[in-house]
Amino acid sequence: MNLKEKARELAEIVSKLEELEDRKKELQKELLDGGYDSTEFFSDLGKKVILAEGRSTVEHDIMKVLSSMTDKGLIAEFPKITKIIQSYVDEKVDDFDKQNQIKLILLENAKSTKGDWAVSVRKMTKEDFKKIS
Repeated sequence: MNLKEKARELAEIVSKLEELEDRKKELQKELLDGGYDSTEFFSDLGKKVILAEGRSTVEHDIMKVLSSMTDKGLIAEFPKITKIIQSYVDEKVDDFDKQNQIKLILLENAKSTKGDWAVSVRKMTKEDFKKIS
């Protein structure tokens, strides 16, 4: 099998996985909407289908954490446990001028590293279809 054939097989597998993931979500929704509340065992598959409790989430008041860590002399540890999510600037800061100021601060203090090369499968764009036709 040459590299082009392997690439095609990879693309086919990803397409099938996407279809299966869509179907999985449909079935999960249908079971939830239908009031599914039991456990079914499928020994031939080594699987069981259960109604599982959703995962809980925890949110922290960043300002209170920062204040408490400062009071306890732990301010140097704060950057080690904090992550900036750049997309939140637009999502969570309403004032346009403040958004721009924050973006500039982030840009001035950004460090970028290149990741390792990886083989990826993506949907074709209209331009891609034009190139091959």
